[in-house]
Amino acid sequence: MSTRGLSADPASSGRRLLVAAAIVVLATLACRAFLVQGLILPLRVAGDSMGDRLPGQHWQVVCQDCGFPFRCGTQHPPADGLAVCPNCGFSGNPLAPRALGSGRRVVIDKWSLWAQTPSRWRVVAIRPPAGPVRQAVKRVVGLPGEQLAIRDGDLYANERIVRKRLDELQLMAVMVHDDRFRMRQAPSSRWQPEASDTRWRDQGGWWAFDPDSAGSEAQSPRLPIDWLVYRHWPCAPVPGPRLREVPVTDNDAYNQGLSRPLNDAHDLMLSAWLKWDEVEVLALRVHDGADKWELWLWPHEGRLQRLHNGRTVRTTGLAPIPGGGWMKLDFALCDRQLLLGLGDRMVYRCLLGAAPAARAGTSRPLAVGVRGGRIQLRALRVLRDVVYTHPDGTLRPWPAPARLAAGELLVLGDNGPVSWDGRHWIDASLGPPKMLGAVRSPTGLW
Repeated sequence: MSTRGLSADPASSGRRLLVAAAIVVLATLACRAFLVQGLILPLRVAGDSMGDRLPGQHWQVVCQDCGFPFRCGTQHPPADGLAVCPNCGFSGNPLAPRALGSGRRVVIDKWSLWAQTPSRWRVVAIRPPAGPVRQAVKRVVGLPGEQLAIRDGDLYANERIVRKRLDELQLMAVMVHDDRFRMRQAPSSRWQPEASDTRWRDQGGWWAFDPDSAGSEAQSPRLPIDWLVYRHWPCAPVPGPRLREVPVTDNDAYNQGLSRPLNDAHDLMLSAWLKWDEVEVLALRVHDGADKWELWLWPHEGRLQRLHNGRTVRTTGLAPIPGGGWMKLDFALCDRQLLLGLGDRMVYRCLLGAAPAARAGTSRPLAVGVRGGRIQLRALRVLRDVVYTHPDGTLRPWPAPARLAAGELLVLGDNGPVSWDGRHWIDASLGPPKMLGAVRSPTGLW
């Protein structure tokens, strides 16, 4: 059999290998230019404008009383070098040099802004219109064509309140209290039963409801719902004892040395893991300082009642919700809406009217109640929404003087008390910032 045509020309094979190697080298150089100097850029956050969500240089602190981990920014450190725990209020946490951490690493994706305008609540990298900072990280809150305003801690666009979805609130919410971390001085929970003949039992870090537990039902008529109520304590560097009730405010751990007025926080969320067995009614309550809203859920019947100041407003049908396994619970009053999430879905959303002209702070804003059956509650947490303020840090209204033009966005920092952002640029007529790209992978790849 002839083998002509099967043998290879050595010179031709060598040329092909050289061409292939050149293509690989050129492709590698092109990818490197694309990544390093092109459309994807690494950035380390330096400032405090995004607070705990995307921190700059900070101390990583673990409370020496309750064990709660938190961050304290370096731009406004406490004068005495001791940080106050935002979870329990213990004020003797030293800021050790070995606990100093670098700013969060993020990735700027320029490609994502070529095709579309960033959506609201998206974190973006910008070039501020003035100042020494060439790159900054902010959150998009206003879109082209909108007339923006801030009133009573909330954002308004074209005179309508801007509402977050539940998943957006979960992403932006600020921790107020985590019941898993309790102070040694008073190891009892801030969550306490409302009734003396309660069936709620504190299990040392979590709560259980058992209708067969010992009680004095024969001596006192049972309430329709057995409520477990959150009581807020001061966790800011303020005078006075820790073990006293005060309204929930926009205090946070990040700006420990900043002297500013604390504003009442009305938009709050209860988050927990629950497990129930034949529960007749699961009830949730939130008080915003003026109105009390309740949701009563009959999970096996698939029925939900909304109550306002003790009176039933509406009954809604839902799909039955079986018990037996652990389920995530999220209940919130945020941006004048009630939100209820169970498991991996939002099961109820109700839009509310405008807030009352005057609302007082409240120290007992949240409660969870049960009637019948058994239930376990673990990882009970209280969180608050971002409180947007006037540039001076107060809750007095801030109106933008004009609508955003085509291609313009309003960007704000989550850490409003220290953020130099769109509020200041508009007031100083500095013009809009230059968009650099969307921020991705906040956990860091570099």
